[in-house]
Amino acid sequence: MKKIILILGVLIGCENIEVGCIYPDACNYNMNAEQDDGSCEYESCVDCMDENACNYNAEALIEDNTTCIYPEPWFDCEGESILNQYVGDWLFTRTSGYSNPYESGSNETTYIGIISPGTNFNKLFISTGQYTNGEFLMEEFLVSETGEIEDFQNVYYYNFDGYFTGDSLVYLTGANGSPFQSSSFTCYGQKIN
Repeated sequence: MKKIILILGVLIGCENIEVGCIYPDACNYNMNAEQDDGSCEYESCVDCMDENACNYNAEALIEDNTTCIYPEPWFDCEGESILNQYVGDWLFTRTSGYSNPYESGSNETTYIGIISPGTNFNKLFISTGQYTNGEFLMEEFLVSETGEIEDFQNVYYYNFDGYFTGDSLVYLTGANGSPFQSSSFTCYGQKIN
């Protein structure tokens, strides 16, 4: 009988107890551990968890957004102007119209135009039309960080409005008028490269 008790005691004493970090707020928390082994650490999983930050860490478990690094206004995390996404060749469709007391009319033209960097970090040149000799009517616009287009020069007394959708679609409208005649245009663009 003593031998059986001794064998049971040895077997019970040999039961495996998992050791590890038992504190849930630690980076290396072990939910199966029953006994703490002093290995808990609290730094390796703490990082920036803001998806808008340049150093966003999807694997971080504990948020410390004081470590987040953000791009400068108007620039991305690589230091490139956010307006560069719009620069390139575009396929434009422009519909122009006019009306006065005697007549009205409209026409539609399709042309491959360009959008190029403007004279400042928040400006772009947009080809809003094409002349019969093939040259572009290039007009400079302010473009917000969200892609809204604003006329800052009052070109031809038009009241411009427009916006970019994503990096590959643009929509512009312009209108002007006098007691004698009003004119307007709408220009849609699709980026082709």
